[in-house]
Amino acid sequence: MVAPSAASTGGGVPPPAGSEKGAELEREIGQLEDRFLQLEKSNRELRASNDQLRQKLRLVAVAGKGFSRNLARRTFSRVSRHIAAAGGAAVPYVGAGVLSGMARMDVRDGCEILEELNDLNRALDLDAVETSKVCGLQVPTSEQILAQVLANWRTAYAISAAWANQYQVVLPPEPPVVPYAGANELWMAVFGVTPSLAAPGSPRSTVSPSPPVPPAPPLSPSIRLP
Repeated sequence: MVAPSAASTGGGVPPPAGSEKGAELEREIGQLEDRFLQLEKSNRELRASNDQLRQKLRLVAVAGKGFSRNLARRTFSRVSRHIAAAGGAAVPYVGAGVLSGMARMDVRDGCEILEELNDLNRALDLDAVETSKVCGLQVPTSEQILAQVLANWRTAYAISAAWANQYQVVLPPEPPVVPYAGANELWMAVFGVTPSLAAPGSPRSTVSPSPPVPPAPPLSPSIRLP
């Protein structure tokens, strides 16, 4: 007798063993291709991020170099002009105009420094600092300075000394006593006339007619007059 064939009995032909391994290999190859594409995308993103970082570092280097150079230049200029203007500021009466001009230049320099600092902050993706507190300072005129001094010169001196001593510039809390003869001689050398505020026949006392006041504490860092 002849044995019935698989076709006659309705059974399927079993697939060869190599076809299953081939399908599995194809799946693995597909997964590797997907992984390769993901890695390639990540590499492109890393290269772009690296380029942006290098560009930002270049901007920071340029901004930092410019800020340092300008700050050093302004510091030297400020110190030099204060030393050069010291004689003019010490001249009675006319020195108020020198002080007012120097204060205006200090406000301008401070405002420019803060603006350059904000340029550096933008390069570093940092928050900007407030500039209006410095750039908006109102500098008193020479007339306002004189009026403030004449109103109470001892208080004006005490406030200035308290501020200066915060920065280790040791000044006595009370103004020094100026002999009348020395003050009158200086005034005459500058203006060539006797001070009009001195009444004829008044006693030549070395004590100011205004009563002394205790040293005032440092005020808010503003030169705005009330």
